[in-house]
Amino acid sequence: MLCKVINLVKMRYISLILITVIVFSIYIYQHNKPVDERVTLGGGFTLVNQNGDSFSNNDIVTPYMLVFFGFTNCHMVCPTGMYNISEALDSLSLNELNEITPVFITLDPARDNPEVVKDFLTSFHDKFVGLTGDAEVLKAVEKQYGVFTQKEDVDADNDYQVNHSAYIYFTDNDGNYISHSFYNASKEDIRRFIETNLK
Repeated sequence: MLCKVINLVKMRYISLILITVIVFSIYIYQHNKPVDERVTLGGGFTLVNQNGDSFSNNDIVTPYMLVFFGFTNCHMVCPTGMYNISEALDSLSLNELNEITPVFITLDPARDNPEVVKDFLTSFHDKFVGLTGDAEVLKAVEKQYGVFTQKEDVDADNDYQVNHSAYIYFTDNDGNYISHSFYNASKEDIRRFIETNLK
């Protein structure tokens, strides 16, 4: 029995080493590739803002954006992420705040029209730009940013949730990816994340 336990521990240890080697090898391979062959995130977009107007990244007047994808009927993740971002923005200096525009992009255009998005944003920082638009156009933007989404089945109350990744993207105003944080990071961590990436 003891021998079996020892052998099991050895196998798990060896498996862990192999996984580490594989991941490290992929990392080295990826970072030795030419820049134009690497996986890139981010990019420009033209969508519809909370006022019903066409809005693109070219309309962003600050050097940087803080981009968060979600939807207004989200039960937990999106409100948490939006609240944490808002609290972090409130803790920035005026000069820092003037360098960045927070952007909310819906993953549920079927329900999130401009009016709904505008109402949703009233609960968060007043600097937020909310964006919706055509489903196919939004799908293309999601793909640019590597956002995972999966719509759940509609329930008896004609409601549904959208499972999705929940990163906070720090980009320049062309949408070029610089770094990312997480929706559940504390306001202190998000503030430090912003300040670290401001140039």
